Amino acid sequence: MQDSISSSQHHSPTAEYSLGYALELWKDSKEFQRVNVRFMKHLNTALKLYVFPELAPETELTSKSFDALCDTLFIVELKNGLDIYDRRFAEAVEQGNTARSTGKNYRSALRRFLNWVNQQVWWQCIFYGSDVIVAPPVVKLPKKPGTGGELSLYGLSMNDLPQNLIEEIEEFKQFRLTGVKILHQTDLNCVPAKTRIRRPKVVKVKLSTFEGNQQRILRFLGWYVEYYLLKDPYLDFLENYISFLKSKDYLEYLTSQKEYFLLSKSIELISAVREHLLSGLRLDLLTNIDLLDEYVYWAIEERKISYATAKQFADTAVAIAKWLNYEKSTRRDWSDIQLILDLQDLRNEYSEDYGDEKKRLRVEKWAAKEITHKEARQVVDYLRKCCAPYSDKARVDERARRSIAQVTRLWQTYLFIKILVYCPVRQEEIRQYVLGKTLFRKEDEEGNSYYEAYFREHKRSDTNEDRNYKLPNILTPDLDLWLYKWRPLIEKMIQTEAGWTSFWGHDYEGISLLRQKIALAKQGVISARVRRPEHYLQELERKLRGKERRIAGWQIAKSNFEEHNHVFFLFGKRGIEAFGKPFSRDNFWEVVTRAIAKATQALFNEAKWINPHALRNIAEKHIRQPGKTDITEPFGIFIGHSKEMGDEYAEQLTSEYELTEDITDDWWLEEE
Repeated sequence: MQDSISSSQHHSPTAEYSLGYALELWKDSKEFQRVNVRFMKHLNTALKLYVFPELAPETELTSKSFDALCDTLFIVELKNGLDIYDRRFAEAVEQGNTARSTGKNYRSALRRFLNWVNQQVWWQCIFYGSDVIVAPPVVKLPKKPGTGGELSLYGLSMNDLPQNLIEEIEEFKQFRLTGVKILHQTDLNCVPAKTRIRRPKVVKVKLSTFEGNQQRILRFLGWYVEYYLLKDPYLDFLENYISFLKSKDYLEYLTSQKEYFLLSKSIELISAVREHLLSGLRLDLLTNIDLLDEYVYWAIEERKISYATAKQFADTAVAIAKWLNYEKSTRRDWSDIQLILDLQDLRNEYSEDYGDEKKRLRVEKWAAKEITHKEARQVVDYLRKCCAPYSDKARVDERARRSIAQVTRLWQTYLFIKILVYCPVRQEEIRQYVLGKTLFRKEDEEGNSYYEAYFREHKRSDTNEDRNYKLPNILTPDLDLWLYKWRPLIEKMIQTEAGWTSFWGHDYEGISLLRQKIALAKQGVISARVRRPEHYLQELERKLRGKERRIAGWQIAKSNFEEHNHVFFLFGKRGIEAFGKPFSRDNFWEVVTRAIAKATQALFNEAKWINPHALRNIAEKHIRQPGKTDITEPFGIFIGHSKEMGDEYAEQLTSEYELTEDITDDWWLEEE
């Protein structure tokens, strides 16, 4: 789309694929390279003299208005363009306005262009699902079970850590990913040269596994600083004192210089103590068994973690201990390092405790998650309706139309969940879809289109088998719509600052008017109808800040989008600088869980907080229903695990009642 396109165009029902946009795509196509140099002149003449006069009879077609009309006419309006041309050209010949021989080149150019349009995937997408106009009403989502309270997050961030610890974590990362430790001279001096040839066994892990290690390290260190060291009675008193001084009620009376001095000095002291504590952090703190066990006890009591999580912390501690002692051990099983044996014993204790609590937790967990696969399909249908261009059936007009950003973000979320319901592969694979690299569009022998995924690196790639599977045909139209309509449109819009602003539903020219209003309001030039001028100015400034934040993030967003090129990407809900980047595990988890909770609240009047992995369990249970053909083994291969793992997934959702209800009658009868 041209820089000159007004922002209002992108809000209209014809915005998604204008004729102007289609012409740009045509000029970038291989088919266009085969036409002669006069082709565009013949096509423009056919449109200007014979087609446009019927589609836009009130428009005076100058060169400038012709281009503007191409940018505002929806391409679908040319669906019968050739019929219009034939009829109006015949009328012109009949009236003596032109000779029959002159129309051959015009018609040929128009026919060739329209034939090309009809062959494009996005042309079919335009008509798919276009009947959904207004989204369902917004539902109020109740609080997620188990959340709330103070300090829901307590971990540190990498930015909090001293440089020496950041370097330690980086070396630990390389050890986990490669199975080899970078040995410094001080490490080599720790063990006689003759024993260096024998190395203990190290199992390489995937990046996602290390990311879990790092997350647990940051949580443990956050607890260590905030809840272990800073809970000194004196420091605790100081923090409470600061909270009191900073409270709203007290600040109204905080007038003396002495009180301000006390507040600032108390804050400085706490900050200095915290900085000192951070400077002393090391990875080996996590291998201190007494400290680790105390942390686990606190996390179970205060944060309600399970022993499964406790075991993961112990696993991380064992991995750190192996990294720290790699140059000291000469046995493959690490049995000559007592610290590792002790940490493994602690991990085994947590495993035993988890076995005891597992059954109870399973019942509690699935009470908030379980739905049938049929209900999951209803969720998919509901979320498709949520992608409608209007959110209020009482106001189906341009003012109430959603922005392209709103619609496409909803569409992406809907597509996530539809894939997980009909193709419940690991969410990591969905996050790594890149068209032409890990995701491919193909056609079968009958010409039917489908998508195929292919991964060399995946969670089970240690088996030396590539992951290769066909996505269900039910996903093809939706993926087509995303990949050949919405995503290219987003890419096109973010090429210019005006398009980027319009993408978010803001009027680019209106921002200048907003700045003028603010300037006038500050000078006291305000309409007499405004009752509260100070609130009026504050509201104008708030709106401007939001719009300017979007504009400020444009170049970063554009760069991210072009650099990563993933099928699915972040919209930057919590920070526009994330726009265009691929999803992380946590981002994806949150989007899916929250969307399903909203859908189930609307459909069943009860929010089910179902995460991506739970949909794999639901699918495994569904295929094991009585009377269904046994596909458990190939289905496990399809979604990326063994039949035994699928049995375990299904067992987690299947009650004793469901297991026995089909055999309770007549089980005593003998077979004849």
